[in-house]
Amino acid sequence: MLLIASAQHVNAEPGRCRAAIIKAAAKHAQNTLQALRECEDKVVAGTLPQGTDCTAGAVTSARMSRVSSAFYRAIEGACGGGNHSCAVFDVGDDADDSPAAIGFPSVCPGFEGQACTNAIDHCDDVALCVACITAEATAQGIDLYYGQLVPTDRGTQPSLKCQRAIGKEAVKFAAAKSKALARCWASVNRGNATAPCPVPGDGIAFAAIRKRRQRRPRHQRHRVRDDL
Repeated sequence: MLLIASAQHVNAEPGRCRAAIIKAAAKHAQNTLQALRECEDKVVAGTLPQGTDCTAGAVTSARMSRVSSAFYRAIEGACGGGNHSCAVFDVGDDADDSPAAIGFPSVCPGFEGQACTNAIDHCDDVALCVACITAEATAQGIDLYYGQLVPTDRGTQPSLKCQRAIGKEAVKFAAAKSKALARCWASVNRGNATAPCPVPGDGIAFAAIRKRRQRRPRHQRHRVRDDL
């Protein structure tokens, strides 16, 4: 996320808008990943059929829709001016924080040079950009955690528990990293830390992420060893 300290509208509050984007984006990513993990875990456990598309399932898709709606509302409420609505033609007290003022280019920077390249004219476009990148990154993560697992018979408890632990702990690590980065960028936005995050950042995020990363593999190895 690009963050720059500038403002173009007297009635706009870029700092408040950036803070809302940082907080909402992290929450959106964490909730999306958790919703997909719970579905994928059921596939591994055998309570959902192999080959289930978790993004298309009624329960998971409805949950993700609620998460997305909350994400857009948060950004519109903080960045959409007095009417809490994103539109380029709003003026006066209703004027939005411009994308440039909050640190976004005119085109979404994309995900790994491919998807997510929508034009950014107002705050809903910012939300669309962030949501798209979240979806792409989440899909990549879920595929890494679950996509390569060999289907396991429900009666083979040691292997089944190991596979479920891999997905669960990987998502917990991703959530912890997301929270640490969000806190770091929030500090940058307040002027209490130096971009980028995690380094140099707030002096806390990097160590927190490293500590969580080092703990995760040991926990997973112990879980598999105990089961076997």
